[in-house]
Amino acid sequence: MNNTKNILLKIHQGYPDDSEFDDTIELIDAFLHGQEPVDEVIAKQGMSHLSMEEVVEHMNQRISHFYELGKA
Repeated sequence: MNNTKNILLKIHQGYPDDSEFDDTIELIDAFLHGQEPVDEVIAKQGMSHLSMEEVVEHMNQRISHFYELGKA
């Protein structure tokens, strides 16, 4: 996850106004620090209604999208 975060930070430099990057990086940081931070970030980002599996799938979709942006 740390490598993913570092790659996203590099891609984010080309898209500084895209808050989806910030949200995704915040979620990755939370996963690196345990369940309580994850729950807080999920609530903050308005995803409390989703299961953990759905949250992870959403995060993976964001990461895939950002990787594609980075290739362009």
